[in-house]
Amino acid sequence: PEKGNRQGIISRNKRLYNDLREILSGLEETFDIRFSDDELAYMIAMVKKPVSYTHLTLPTILRV
Repeated sequence: PEKGNRQGIISRNKRLYNDLREILSGLEETFDIRFSDDELAYMIAMVKKPVSYTHLTLPTILRV
């Protein structure tokens, strides 16, 4: 996301942001890396992106 939008994504999803920080902290410590707020905002945006259920059910329907 754009930098201006990053803060908006994080502020609208503070609980998810904090949960991701906690979940990823083990990876950060183990591999001596740090996920930036830009990366976390991108993850949040991907999780929150609407999904087309047609694409999810189409393979099942075609097998019938």
